[in-house]
Amino acid sequence: MFDPEGFVRFCQKARTAKDAPAIIHAELLRIVAAPPEIAVPRIGDFRASRLHRSPTLTVLHTAYPPSTRTPPHNHGTWAVVSVYRGREDNVVYERAGRSLTATGRESMHAGEAVRLDTDAIHDLSTCANEPTCSIHVYGADLYDSTNHSMWLPPLLEEEPYQEALFFRAAREMMRAV
Repeated sequence: MFDPEGFVRFCQKARTAKDAPAIIHAELLRIVAAPPEIAVPRIGDFRASRLHRSPTLTVLHTAYPPSTRTPPHNHGTWAVVSVYRGREDNVVYERAGRSLTATGRESMHAGEAVRLDTDAIHDLSTCANEPTCSIHVYGADLYDSTNHSMWLPPLLEEEPYQEALFFRAAREMMRAV
């Protein structure tokens, strides 16, 4: 059975290692290989899924509703993202001045995990027919990072991450689907 508190302790210890993202990636692959053993958090309640938040580590356990969409954003730190139910589709971007240029697409399915570098910029959307459940680990305080940016529609110009504006834009994008 997935033990959220035990996983946070694991991440706190791994965080001090030189290859922290690789260590956490391997553990997340082990965890998401057994999805029935993971209790799904409340679907769509993004704040309730914060397992840990500190200046050096954020751990989230998410349950995105079907057809969730987010604006492009970065995390300002390395990240390890896994999926254990549903699918997460990402558009990957590069900076073009204050705007962005899409450079690729990637999908993650149940049982998969990926590592994102500090400079990675992406948006995400989830499948339309079921919730997408995932566990995310970030190497800093995701909600207080001075390097964390977002690019809100329609202009897609870089601005500092602001949680309320980000989630408002995500809700508007979901309604537009």
